[in-house]
Amino acid sequence: MAEKIKKFFAKKKADAKFKLAGPGHKLNESSTTVLVGPSKKKPSYVPSKLEPSDAARQAAEAALVRVSNQRKDTAFNTSLAAIQAKVRRELEAEKKGTETHSEASYSQPSKPIETELELSSHLAVNGVYFKCPLISDEVLTKDEWKVKIKEFLFNTLEEERGMTACLIIYSCNYNRSKVIECVNVLCRYLDNIIANSEETKFHKIRCSNATFIDKVVPVLGATDLLYSAGFRQQKLEINGVEEEFWVWSIDNIDGMDTLQFLRDTLKSESRVELEIDRNIQVLSPAQAAKRIELPQDFYAISAEELKREKQQSQSGTFSVYERFSEVFDFVKENLEHEGLPFILTTATGHRFEENDKDSTLVDLRLVPATILMFQWDPSVEEDLKLAGNVAYLKPEVMILVQSM
Repeated sequence: MAEKIKKFFAKKKADAKFKLAGPGHKLNESSTTVLVGPSKKKPSYVPSKLEPSDAARQAAEAALVRVSNQRKDTAFNTSLAAIQAKVRRELEAEKKGTETHSEASYSQPSKPIETELELSSHLAVNGVYFKCPLISDEVLTKDEWKVKIKEFLFNTLEEERGMTACLIIYSCNYNRSKVIECVNVLCRYLDNIIANSEETKFHKIRCSNATFIDKVVPVLGATDLLYSAGFRQQKLEINGVEEEFWVWSIDNIDGMDTLQFLRDTLKSESRVELEIDRNIQVLSPAQAAKRIELPQDFYAISAEELKREKQQSQSGTFSVYERFSEVFDFVKENLEHEGLPFILTTATGHRFEENDKDSTLVDLRLVPATILMFQWDPSVEEDLKLAGNVAYLKPEVMILVQSM
């Protein structure tokens, strides 16, 4: 099931890229056919839609200046993707504030615009960002991804309603217990028809039914799944009174295998998963020591090399439920010499052993933030000392070094 979902998303991404490539042309068509004649009618001039206002331009310039001119008294620069996400959010917030202020000025005295407070300058990072390889290569906040995932899935309903409805149920509803209750009810509807396809009493779901109202209707994607299973909304006369029902017919689906597929997909609990963006930063030991206060919803891990006065340290963001092996691999893949053995210890000198790699960061009490000490394994340490000035981090990682 997971492989089928991956192929489905891969096709959607490929289709999106193909559309962005522009109109196609035949190989044997003449070059003159690509010329586009002048428009007979000029579009009406709409300043607010076709070009940014002075206020919007000033907001954009201010946001970019804030990011590009950060000094030691401001929060750290983050990775390029995180910076782009931060700028985009600032622009949208300022644009929204400007539009709200402009609309209000015609009807009532202007009021102060509420703005979100900046995070403390002592935070190691400004926020947690995520990736969703199934949908796009963007790096966004979790709230931004929630909106984007919902838009993507609902735009896909017409193409693949059944699988998409299952993904919506698990990806766009955030009350786990409500989702499980809804899935159990939906599976019961499907099981009844699969086991007794000729029994007409299982072909109807009364819209006024308490269970249907409480457990199915509030869950996004639930009625879309019923539709893909062959149910359609109809009015039926019961005891002389018309009532709304969802009525099933085998004519609405390709066959009974459709119901079994939907049931299996529901029970697989497949969802659109987010991957936390590591948000790699390279800091001096002094910077890392000063900036370990973090928001409660995430923590940062830094692999700090303290072998020389000017050596750098590195930080990254992890989920509290990730295993320590992820931190170990993160350090390894950013080292100039990946194949050499190394040791990670806590600030108190506790050395992490091989069996710690399967433990979560919560289990090892490395949350919400911690500093780990890096040193080469004694088996290679002497050889590296004899080699002289050996680099620790890869050149492409050192580009991210933070200014004091």
